Amino acid sequence: MGVKYIAEKLLLGIVFFLPWHAILILRPGLLQTTSGTFDGVWQYGVIGITPLDIAVVALMICIGMDIRKNVVHHVSRITLCEWICFTLLIGSALLSMAWAADKQLALFRSVRLVEGVAVFIAFRLFRPRAALVAWSFAAGGAIQGIFAFIQYSQQIVPANAWLGTSAHSAQALGDSVVENRDIRVLRSYGTFPHPNILGLYLGFAWICCLSLISNVSRRTAQWILLVAISIITSGLLLSFSRSAWIALGGALIGWSAAYIISNRRLPRIDMRAGIAPRVIAGIVCLVMIAGMSYALWEPLSIRLGLQGWQRLERASVSERSVLLQSAVNLIPSAWWHGVGIGQFTNTIASQNADAAHKPRAYDYQPVHLLYALVFIELGVFGFLGFVGIYAREIIRSRKSRTALQLLLFLGISALLDHAYWTDQSAVLLWWIGLAISASGRGEES
Repeated sequence: MGVKYIAEKLLLGIVFFLPWHAILILRPGLLQTTSGTFDGVWQYGVIGITPLDIAVVALMICIGMDIRKNVVHHVSRITLCEWICFTLLIGSALLSMAWAADKQLALFRSVRLVEGVAVFIAFRLFRPRAALVAWSFAAGGAIQGIFAFIQYSQQIVPANAWLGTSAHSAQALGDSVVENRDIRVLRSYGTFPHPNILGLYLGFAWICCLSLISNVSRRTAQWILLVAISIITSGLLLSFSRSAWIALGGALIGWSAAYIISNRRLPRIDMRAGIAPRVIAGIVCLVMIAGMSYALWEPLSIRLGLQGWQRLERASVSERSVLLQSAVNLIPSAWWHGVGIGQFTNTIASQNADAAHKPRAYDYQPVHLLYALVFIELGVFGFLGFVGIYAREIIRSRKSRTALQLLLFLGISALLDHAYWTDQSAVLLWWIGLAISASGRGEES
């Protein structure tokens, strides 16, 4: 049993257990500034160890053992441009610890960033079969879809230390719900800390599942995948995540537009062997969406603004606008070296520490725009490294349907959320998406 075999199993295990959020907390999230401690728990300041941390460390050991055999050959699998981007990104993160207000948190976030890059490198070095990776996402997505259905049906998420879930209910203030004057409906969390992260994961899994349906030939596998994509679709709807819906729709439309522009024709579907699997999958998803939209019309129409913008929807938009303005205000002082990795909320809290009505710790969260968050925390050089690696992979993957769809999904959702920088599972999802897109380009058109 060689190093490559162990590394492949570790990679597949990381992909499958990506939603697992069990954590051993080493330091609680207490938001502290020079002017004192804020009331409440600060989610983005929690420091702990998770099973994914242990798996990634084992994977890093495998990388080191494998590179020792032939340094030049293995290092050459990562392009010079990628090495430069990694150096800028990780170097900026490590240097930012020198001026970070919370140095322990900055070190912790830097380690999580290194873990993500290590997973990317491992995918490039060991090249696990793309089909197995996609199957892992499809299976994991189906499981999360089942969790989502159960949680919506019961309108409660029970706390479970082994799964890493916190307790949520429709009646609890502060939990993610859809409401108007008449109803208050809990959004499904799965095993994630927020429904939007569940939506991101399920959107990614949906694309992987569709790719498998298009490429497997066995009827049994196709039927299993059709069931899986139906469950994933239902979970995606029950997350009520507008950012995930927009990103998935944008990815499909963006790929179609790119295909038409580059090939000067519409995408072709081979019908010689009967109805194409992609057509069947599309029909199944449309029927699922239509049926669930009818059953869930009240909360869906609220979420989509068809009943006018309700109180929580207005508050959500207002909160995002305030955070974005706060980020813009930090640019003049932070554009060169940043405020430090993981320090955005800390910095905003410090500015409000002497306010007459000081917000509580859990009121602070990062700006919902990934690229702005990276720029503010790491400065221009870290930002160039982060965006550079994404831009390079999307340019090189433009001829692969699945790769381009995945990258467009990641890129569009990054405009609407910060999870790819602040939540470990989402951080790893970002780097896994870049890695499998880079490894799988050219396999399909």
